[in-house]
Amino acid sequence: MKAHKLTRRQASHLPASRRVVLRSVISSPDQPNHILPQEIERHGEQNDVLHQEGDIARHRREASRGDVPALRHERNDGDRRDEGAGRAQGAQNPERLDCFYLNQPARLFAVWNKTPRLPWQSQEYYNQEAVSLRPSEFSRVHANDWASPSSKFIEDQQWAMCDDPAMPQFGARDLLIGAGDAGVSSDNFAIVGVTRRKDDYYVRFVRIFKPPKNGQIDFKLPELEFRRLVTRGGQEARLSKEDKDYYAKLGLSILGHGFIVPIIVYDQFQLVDMAQRLKTDNVTHFRKFSQQADRAIADKFLWDIIIGQRLHYHNQPDLTEHVCNAYSKTENDRLRLVKPGDNTKKIDGAVALSMAVYAASQLNI
Repeated sequence: MKAHKLTRRQASHLPASRRVVLRSVISSPDQPNHILPQEIERHGEQNDVLHQEGDIARHRREASRGDVPALRHERNDGDRRDEGAGRAQGAQNPERLDCFYLNQPARLFAVWNKTPRLPWQSQEYYNQEAVSLRPSEFSRVHANDWASPSSKFIEDQQWAMCDDPAMPQFGARDLLIGAGDAGVSSDNFAIVGVTRRKDDYYVRFVRIFKPPKNGQIDFKLPELEFRRLVTRGGQEARLSKEDKDYYAKLGLSILGHGFIVPIIVYDQFQLVDMAQRLKTDNVTHFRKFSQQADRAIADKFLWDIIIGQRLHYHNQPDLTEHVCNAYSKTENDRLRLVKPGDNTKKIDGAVALSMAVYAASQLNI
């Protein structure tokens, strides 16, 4: 019977944390319970055993486990022991069978190792990895456990540990970096301002605008907040007479918040027109913030400073809600904030915070 070849695409769905030896398997017609290992060919080379580190999240969950006949022990150091002795040892040692994975319908046999076997895999090593990896990523990489493509961005307790009632007040030498993430009808409009002192970041300003039921956000409201944000305390924001009358009818203050704001970064997809008006009025320097490359780096940076407790906030319930709502997807060594499955939970404040802290980290202040 012709041996089944396992493609590289099929192999990419295998678990990731340790070297995995893959073989396609077939049943002998006259011995249906006997598995014949067939080595995978790669780029046309024979006798090439594929070692693949893949993403277990994509591995097919419906794969069934079964009893695995003892096979010759594969060694990477070139020490080839007697095959008969290897079979006997494998059959007598049930622990060795724990790392084998068999899917007979798919004709797939693999090593799925969940036990630390190398001398450097110490508790100290795993403690260090637990600090730098998110829980789901740690479980995927080091325990070969199934991992969802997305998981909670930050645990509620980790965020709560950044609540700092003793955070210093805004000082005369502090510069506030603002960010805006816009929504129209289905999302919120978030404005977040942060300051930086050395390697620590302080949330100073948060405004979340929510659309009315079956309606849209009035963009004149967040635009007023941008203007007030860059206006010194006690002074009126730069507005046309028409806009002053409009805000007066709504009973809104037009006095500045008293911050010094050298730059505001904004969502380039939704805020182009508003940013252009503010630039024309010389309100402050507005800069586009890429929602692709920059966001992938910024979201991971936000996670790092939260885990390191280098982010400080106090009494910010709206921001807390959005951060704790957020999920994230792993993109290589980066993260991407995403909405949870329940689309009613908003994360715009978390996105604006990510943009603000990353922009602040890039400035020489």
